[in-house]
Amino acid sequence: MLIKHSLSDKIFLQEETKEPASFLLTNKIGGYLWLAEKPQSRYGGWFFSPEGSLGEQMIKVLDSIDVLGEPQTTKINNNFWNIERQRGSLTEKFFLPSRENCLVYEASHPVWLEIVFDVKATFDNDENGRTYEMFLENGTAVVGFHSQKNSLPDVFTAVRSKSGEWEKIGQWARRDYPFDKNRSSAPFEKYVFRGLRIKTEQLVFALASSKEEAAEKAGQISENLSRLEQQKKETTLSPLLKKYSAGHNQEKETVFAYLAAVNSLSGLATTQNGKQRLFAGLPWFFRFWLRDSAFCLKALAKIDIAFAREILWQLASEIFLREKHRNQEDGSGWLFKSIGYFLANKKLYPEEIKKIKTAVEKELDFQIKEKTANGWVIQENKTSWMDTLERNPVCLEQQALRLNMYKLARKLNGNPAKKFHYWQMETQLKNKIKKTMWDGKVLADGFNPSSNRTDWTMRPNVFLAFYVYPRLLSRNEWEKCFEKALEKLWLPWGGLATLDKTSPLFQPRHTGENPASYHQGDSWFWINNVAATCLLKTDCKKFRFYIEKILKKSSQEILWKAGLGHLSELSSSGKCEPGGSVAQAWSAASFIELYLTYRKYA
Repeated sequence: MLIKHSLSDKIFLQEETKEPASFLLTNKIGGYLWLAEKPQSRYGGWFFSPEGSLGEQMIKVLDSIDVLGEPQTTKINNNFWNIERQRGSLTEKFFLPSRENCLVYEASHPVWLEIVFDVKATFDNDENGRTYEMFLENGTAVVGFHSQKNSLPDVFTAVRSKSGEWEKIGQWARRDYPFDKNRSSAPFEKYVFRGLRIKTEQLVFALASSKEEAAEKAGQISENLSRLEQQKKETTLSPLLKKYSAGHNQEKETVFAYLAAVNSLSGLATTQNGKQRLFAGLPWFFRFWLRDSAFCLKALAKIDIAFAREILWQLASEIFLREKHRNQEDGSGWLFKSIGYFLANKKLYPEEIKKIKTAVEKELDFQIKEKTANGWVIQENKTSWMDTLERNPVCLEQQALRLNMYKLARKLNGNPAKKFHYWQMETQLKNKIKKTMWDGKVLADGFNPSSNRTDWTMRPNVFLAFYVYPRLLSRNEWEKCFEKALEKLWLPWGGLATLDKTSPLFQPRHTGENPASYHQGDSWFWINNVAATCLLKTDCKKFRFYIEKILKKSSQEILWKAGLGHLSELSSSGKCEPGGSVAQAWSAASFIELYLTYRKYA
């Protein structure tokens, strides 16, 4: 299959690939379209987020739009604002208008299509209590869905055809999902509703809570389609073309991967009812996680500073709602790491800095009182980013995050006594870490104060420690630390394992929904990108091989694998094969930061 990424007729990048590809489009209000050549997953299809439930509920509408009697796809063109697929002489186009729960399908000539429905909440696999009704009138079909479950609203899908012959099918059919089977994500099959068949060259889908509203909406979109397409094309491509011009002297594959990552992260940024949020990932991580969002703020600020500032203040207000983020105890640390970036780059107003100072002090008061023992930051079990593991109460990256908070509080505070207080706590914790968790070559992953045992298991959290608080070790010490880490964690294909490869617990293959491999082998793209960024800042010449290998592999994954134009969550360690979420926010964000750091240092 030929994959092409196009900014214009003259600015593009293409490559022939043997692997099957899928694409994922978003609409900026919580909806997305994820399609492959054939349905691969029950998470695939067209989804929307009902008004008022952004981040809480996602509802699937279509399982697929099946093309009948045409050859297989031979080419996919990612135009960043829409997708084109080539099947012989047929060109298909897929488009999601911004901030509309609508989908547009266009074909280069009339073709028979079968529209397959599967209305359900994302994680609801109950086959019972589903009812569809169909209406056909004036070139528009409306398919109404009703559920016996109170948690699922009625959904009406209007399908407007430019011209064509309609046929009602109204049959249930079993569909198998190989992607889910490979992930051990049951059920691997389910019954979907073959609703309609039509011969046409254009379909406009629109969603609403009533038949009449859905039909009216489809008509409006159809009448204004040219304007909507041009609007999304301009708003998407204009900033990307500017970024392309700024980086045109870099390797073309790397530049296009950077542009795709920018577009991916921007697509995961959502707005509904005036509320801005950032999805952790799609298709199934449509949540707003403090840790993930906080980490992404730096990259997001380089794309849309107004949006990033809005996210920052929402997160700052939410850290005091302990119950909401109880499983992400390091979230406030990551937020204040990003706040440090905003302050250093003068992206906050004076009155906002005063609020930040108060927030930092309040958060530190809470952390010192509730999460500190004998100077150590104590973390509850399974609340670090490695949330499938029972790690030690003292985790390396959490200590680094606290050190950074002390440093930030010290810089913000004008009171000499408080400055000294924070400096003293920062110095004491730094010394404790170096005395207990550093042996001159290895920086320990954890420590248990109760048993006085240090955990020397090699994990990539040493890179997070540098990323958050590089003052912990000297440059020469960091070089030794990274050399040892790379010796134990480096994967020849261009990534890092999440556990020492010689450990008996090491898992070379991704285990899907079974979390055995997540943090005991799987290579996470965000960690790989962070590691390369740290190596660049430490000694870009000495570590050039690893830096460029990671940069190239992440670029290839974005452009030619999984969901085209997106960087997935993770890969197996033994072989680079994308797994987990198809479009992960912090994977894209960390790549953006790596690319910009590479331009500066390399």
